[in-house]
Amino acid sequence: MRTPDEQNFHLLFLDRLLTRERVTPDELEAFVREGVDLEALRKQAREEGIPGEKKAALAVIARLSEYPVSDEDLAGIRTLATDGGDEIYMFIEGRLTGIDTGGEEDWYDTKGSPDIRRCVNVTTVLADCYFQGIDCALLTELPALTEVNLGRFWSNAEALLRVPTLKSVKASQPLPEQLVADLQARGVEVEAPGAATSDDDDDDAGDDD
Repeated sequence: MRTPDEQNFHLLFLDRLLTRERVTPDELEAFVREGVDLEALRKQAREEGIPGEKKAALAVIARLSEYPVSDEDLAGIRTLATDGGDEIYMFIEGRLTGIDTGGEEDWYDTKGSPDIRRCVNVTTVLADCYFQGIDCALLTELPALTEVNLGRFWSNAEALLRVPTLKSVKASQPLPEQLVADLQARGVEVEAPGAATSDDDDDDAGDDD
């Protein structure tokens, strides 16, 4: 049984299939209907309000997480990111469950999944929106990763030092001072509150004249 994190992370893969037209909405809906009663879920959502909407969304997400995605399709992914307007979320709400969260609920939140290692050609990870709280150790599984944008929450940031191709790190919260120094010593550009930039170093050099 997949964890909620793993189920929600799988939605990133399905969004890629939809946007690349490797699967149609009709095919995905047929797959969902084989496992859940959509009409009953919609009725529950209408009658119970937010609690019913959450049950409906989670039931559909759990079923969608069973949809197979090939390694070939995952090899075509260059960016891992989420946004409230992504096609997969609009598909779940507008077509399957008949609800509208307005992007304010946490039903799609994910910290990532070991399945991330199947994305062998990913170069960019934008760990914000629904994709936050990532364990940075997962990023060491991505051999082509060059850019990481961390949201408000993450763990094991020191693991970024073990991402061999990393070129750029951005974070909306301060990173450990020593980690910033070690990354910059490797030639990684770091943009985070309190982190010195190469421009700052140039300014300091100018002050010595």
